[in-house]
Amino acid sequence: MTNKFLKFCLVTHLYICSAAVADIALLQKIMEQTKSITADFTQTVFDNMQNIVEVSTGKFVLKKPHSVVWETMHPNKQLIVKNHEKLWIYDEDLEQVTIQDIKKIEQITILDLLLKSNFSYTKHFKINHNQNKEINSYTLTPKTNDFDFSKLILTFRKNKLTDIVIYDPFDATTKITFSKILLNKNIADAMFSFKAPDGIDLIYQ
Repeated sequence: MTNKFLKFCLVTHLYICSAAVADIALLQKIMEQTKSITADFTQTVFDNMQNIVEVSTGKFVLKKPHSVVWETMHPNKQLIVKNHEKLWIYDEDLEQVTIQDIKKIEQITILDLLLKSNFSYTKHFKINHNQNKEINSYTLTPKTNDFDFSKLILTFRKNKLTDIVIYDPFDATTKITFSKILLNKNIADAMFSFKAPDGIDLIYQ
């Protein structure tokens, strides 16, 4: 009886481990096959009591391995542009642009996860996978304090990233939902550079 029970436990453990490896491999495969994304977004920010603080909408463009455009259209206009050298944040209402050298950004951000095809998820996160038909959700909990979030949930429908939920260290939450998603389009590199309009304040960090 004991031997049968031990064998059952061993087989069950191996099955669970095998399933977990397959789950992570699927996440890695989806991310590696995604070379570019264009989409509309709705971003909802909640406080630590889950009250809605702000809802914003706009457009998102990503091209591996370095480049992102995040353009908020409503309620306030803001443009974020990133390439392999610089990060620009243009606040139209404030008439200012903040410019950061990419090499000076020390923490690992969500953009790093989306942009790096060879990112090692198992090295950096504890991963929990849930599947409901064609929907796969991955909860990523950092193993270290190298990240600018305490927990992250990535949801894919038919292998398209449709939702991101970000938990910060103070229990505030940001949910981003993507729509009109197009994958792997050809996108010109010129899109990921920014020239400030005349008369705008430049702030270097």
